[in-house]
Amino acid sequence: MTTKASAQTFELLTPCFCAGASKAEPEMRIASIRGQLRWWTRVLYGVGKAEYELFGGIHGTRIGYGDEAVASSFKLSLTPLPNNPALGESCLVPHKENMRGFWAQAISPQSRFTLAWIPQLHPDFRYKPIDKIGGETRISRLEQVLKAWMLLGTIGRRATRASGSVWPVGYLPTVEAFNTAITALNLPATVKVAVLNAAAVNPSQTPEELRAIADKTVHRLRKGNILGDPLGFVSSRDRKASPLRFKVGRFEDGHRLIAIWDDRNGRGGNLADARAKMTASLGSQLAAWLTAAGL
Repeated sequence: MTTKASAQTFELLTPCFCAGASKAEPEMRIASIRGQLRWWTRVLYGVGKAEYELFGGIHGTRIGYGDEAVASSFKLSLTPLPNNPALGESCLVPHKENMRGFWAQAISPQSRFTLAWIPQLHPDFRYKPIDKIGGETRISRLEQVLKAWMLLGTIGRRATRASGSVWPVGYLPTVEAFNTAITALNLPATVKVAVLNAAAVNPSQTPEELRAIADKTVHRLRKGNILGDPLGFVSSRDRKASPLRFKVGRFEDGHRLIAIWDDRNGRGGNLADARAKMTASLGSQLAAWLTAAGL
């Protein structure tokens, strides 16, 4: 078994509203990253044991383990790069930027971090990373999950609306090469990915302008106004996470908005209805892009 650490450096393309014990102090945390990786594990490999095989958990007996506590197969560590930009203040909700109280402390774009992972060395589970799960090693599954997060994921508050967009440092694909990489992830058929404004050559929008476009999906659109609430909603304690997610990506000729449509278990709702209502609001640009992308 190898005990050598592997690592990937990533960069934030948009402000990241991620915090630790103090909600007022931005902080990139392993716990937050692990939460994102768990979510992508469920997307790629299903709920339950697949997630526990990589990251452990506290309800092991529910999915066939002998004990409730199941240790993670991997240890993750995070190192911020020197000379990162200072923490800044950004608009938390861009479509309400002219209203008081919607600005918040954030980790600034262009901040870089190195995420490293290594198999745990405790004797009770030191062989887990090299045994097989469905014909794959644990390390290959972990690396697939990490790739999905880096290419399609975000982190922090407003993460479904392109805040906290992460991107591998040095990765500048064409749209075609990016789509090939996404195909290799083997996402379930109910999860669709589209590069918006894909036909544009040398797209001119900045990451912040693209984040603002993504955030206008919900402008003036309330719960129950769209069939199945495909954009999600929050109404007191009643809420639904958005099945339509966005992130900003950096391509060889500029930045583009990437859309992820998560209709697992039929939870998506009527996206066509949402597009029609966006067209009549400030989300018309986004609606046109989604239509052109076939979403």
